[in-house]
Amino acid sequence: MNESILIVEDEIAIVMMLKVMLQKTGFTIWDSTPSGEEAIEKIKLAAKGKNGNLPSLILMDIHLTGMTGTQTVKVLHSEGFHMPVIFLTAYDDSDTRKEAVSTEPYAFLTKPPNEKELKMAIELALQKESKRVLEKDKYYVESIIRSMIDTLIVITHNGVIKTVNQATCTLLGYKESELIEGHVSTIWHEKTIELEEIIAKGSLRNIKMAYLSKTGKNIPVLFSASVMRDNSGGIQGIVCVARDITEQIEMEHRLQESLKQKEMLLSEIHHRVKNNMQVISSLLGLHSLFIEDNVLSDIIDDSRKRIKSMALIHEKLYSHKDFSGIDFKEYLETLSGELLKACLSADNISMIFDIEGIFLGIDTAIPLGLILNELITNSLKYAFPDNIKGTIHITLNKQGENDFELIYKDNGVGIPDNINPEKPKTLGLHLVRTFVRQLKGGMQVRSSEGTEFIINFPVTT
Repeated sequence: MNESILIVEDEIAIVMMLKVMLQKTGFTIWDSTPSGEEAIEKIKLAAKGKNGNLPSLILMDIHLTGMTGTQTVKVLHSEGFHMPVIFLTAYDDSDTRKEAVSTEPYAFLTKPPNEKELKMAIELALQKESKRVLEKDKYYVESIIRSMIDTLIVITHNGVIKTVNQATCTLLGYKESELIEGHVSTIWHEKTIELEEIIAKGSLRNIKMAYLSKTGKNIPVLFSASVMRDNSGGIQGIVCVARDITEQIEMEHRLQESLKQKEMLLSEIHHRVKNNMQVISSLLGLHSLFIEDNVLSDIIDDSRKRIKSMALIHEKLYSHKDFSGIDFKEYLETLSGELLKACLSADNISMIFDIEGIFLGIDTAIPLGLILNELITNSLKYAFPDNIKGTIHITLNKQGENDFELIYKDNGVGIPDNINPEKPKTLGLHLVRTFVRQLKGGMQVRSSEGTEFIINFPVTT
């Protein structure tokens, strides 16, 4: 026996006798004390300890000096301590016994008790306490099950329903009596779940399936199950818990529909922006036919190219239906192709791109596209005079989590000495500087064996 007994008795002879009897009958002495006040303090102190080791039962003298036994038990109850108590009394006092009964003691023994009587009283008291605790735990568990918002069904290994909670009945429209002893297949609409699978795996977690209500309605649920086994490994039951996800699925459908509508709207916006830019470009092209001034005609042509570079981004976004970003290599290949078409010496110029797997959002792609439009246009105009052969090499690399480096290099004649890239007087280089600042980046220019622009910029997601 591991049961420990606290003796609260102010007669030393009785205490010693009780200790001998308890040890002979196999009980452990938790402690002994002559007063109710000291008993309370010892129990409270033990409860605060690391192991919280409290007595299994108290042998309590009713007629203690100071605080009586009845008063002591009442204080213990008020403090949350409800271990079983057996009262000891040297004489029968009906008034005292009546008051003591209000504390619900497990027995009354007349002092001095004999060994057999003491053992029997303690064993009966402990049995009653064990039963009381089990009933309390059972009620506690049943209260949890009743208050659950999720459905709970306990079934046997062959699918017979043994327990359901109120949430199950409410969701499916059954009375508890209609489900108990029925087969679970009546409410499992789909063959998504097989009993053999649950038993083989021991548990299943968060499986989407459907329950079938009494009226034949399919109710989508998120299903989990766990096999309960006894000490020998036998199956005691299968606990099935499911949560109604009807509202969640309806919300997902609404969000998907809303997202689809927004994607259509964005697609239409990009399409119209592209078309409007093309109209502007066409109007400028038409206007340039009536201009005889070559300088003014070149300015209009450069403006058309800039508009086309922006329109091309909207076209890529529209055609790919992905509005988060564009494949910048694909965009640059198309942009450079358009610029080369307008160049008389295009056959002598090679374009090399080192850009792999880089997708940029519209806020970054437009200024970067305009920068490259200006740089490619300048190279085609000025870097390769007299139709000499040349190469334009463009590299775009990621330099960390959110930083990029663009290297633009041609092997042409280089920037003339009378042009200062740091303080450009031409519109093209001035625009490059402006767009670099828009990207919150920095730029270096080198003019050795051609021209090289190194631009570093961050991209915020």
